Amino acid sequence: MIGPIFAIAKNTLQEAIRSNIFIVCLVVLGILCVFAPMFPALNDSHSRLKLALSISTHLCFYFGLIIIVFTSAAFLPDEISSKRIYTIFTKPVSRIQYLMGKLLGICFLSFCLLFVFAIIVIGFIRLTYQSFSEKSKKSGEKFFS
Repeated sequence: MIGPIFAIAKNTLQEAIRSNIFIVCLVVLGILCVFAPMFPALNDSHSRLKLALSISTHLCFYFGLIIIVFTSAAFLPDEISSKRIYTIFTKPVSRIQYLMGKLLGICFLSFCLLFVFAIIVIGFIRLTYQSFSEKSKKSGEKFFS
């Protein structure tokens, strides 16, 4: 009963990671996070750090939302057009198991994205913090504590 659900979920996760929208969104997100500190002209280190944190978390949220919505919306029509769905339903898999597997695969994708985006945000904040002068770093230590 649970075996086909996990197999479909694993396949869904692999397809989502291989999709073009996933790769394009991750590349654009990385580029925007790297160039985001150049937008504001703030002199205060605390406000620059807060702005960097705000920008990176908002970018990760919106790009994650875009990835999840577009990949999940494209799964079923893609499987129908490539006729893979007929192969799946020749096996002893019910429709509810198929849909639960797809849903579980999307949940796995969102957890993977959460992990990747957390690494991006932490790296981005560290990169922003390393660009500060020593005096600003001393006052910025209060921000992290």
